[in-house]
Amino acid sequence: MEYRIVSRTARLCTVGIAAAVLTLLSLSTTHVVAAAPVPLAVRALSPLGSRVAVDPVGSYEWSLVMASMDNTPVSGTLTVTRKDSALAATLTSDHTDGELAANSVKLDGNRLTVVSNGDFGEFTVNIEFKDDSLDATFHFVAQDGSAADGPMTIKRTPK
Repeated sequence: MEYRIVSRTARLCTVGIAAAVLTLLSLSTTHVVAAAPVPLAVRALSPLGSRVAVDPVGSYEWSLVMASMDNTPVSGTLTVTRKDSALAATLTSDHTDGELAANSVKLDGNRLTVVSNGDFGEFTVNIEFKDDSLDATFHFVAQDGSAADGPMTIKRTPK
């Protein structure tokens, strides 16, 4: 039997290269298996898609139950407009007279926050735009400091 004389350095390099190749193969196999159910285009667009804001401009009808007012139902409208790049909104309610201009309208990704102040206190509407639906909540702080919050039903009205 013939034995070759191989230096210790050559053996260590061979072992190191073999370990690196095995590590890369195991990582790429794990990566491919983990990523296989999600198409490449979807993976590439997902982070971008979560940052793309929706266009909230339009008219909405909303309703809620105000627990702090003996479970009184309250309903109204919300109209969101855009002038240049700034959003504005007006609210109506069956418990107020006329339209009330929003003090603040902010869009953060898929979440719209509208805040209105009046002689009644502060009323905040939060709308989460989802694929085919809207989820909304409200927060109300009365002049006397009492507060109420909860879910609200909201739907976009046709143009």
